Amino acid sequence: MRYWRVLLKAISAYVFSRSLAVAVQYRAREQAVPEYNSRKCCNSLWIVSSAIMLSCCCAPVAQPAYPRDVPGWVAPNKRDGSLIATLVLKKGEKSQNGDIGVEVSNISPPERPCAKDSVGSMPSAIIRFYRPKDQQTICEHRVYSPSSLRVDCPSEFEVSSTYVHAINYADNWVFFELRGVAKTER
Repeated sequence: MRYWRVLLKAISAYVFSRSLAVAVQYRAREQAVPEYNSRKCCNSLWIVSSAIMLSCCCAPVAQPAYPRDVPGWVAPNKRDGSLIATLVLKKGEKSQNGDIGVEVSNISPPERPCAKDSVGSMPSAIIRFYRPKDQQTICEHRVYSPSSLRVDCPSEFEVSSTYVHAINYADNWVFFELRGVAKTER
């Protein structure tokens, strides 16, 4: 559906630029302006309108598919590395393991979807970490898809980084991992 909208925009911009060029040529002939200047003006108008049209349109971004077999929280005695949890959460959804609570509080589409060289071209989400006992916020963290970022939380907090596999801003879910140093039970 979006493809057809973009195609329709391109065609209408082309038709507009050509009709504007014809109008300018007609007016130039009417005022006895030399043909060279009217062609130059028409070509300039066509180039400018084409540049505007191309800068406004970009292909729609494909949304990632929902992941299968997401393991969830890893028990502290079964951890073989730094992986704490692999989760898929929708906007507003929470998950906890008793010590750590995590919530996806917001999901945003790319700020500049046509820019391919900055974080503005990536969808983002805000992940809130909280204490399950009292629902007190420990810290919030903006993540981008795909990315691996260090969590800026108090040093005693067990999560040290997040790895975001995918953010689907159309269906409002985030697929991510929590990594850090596990608390040892004695």
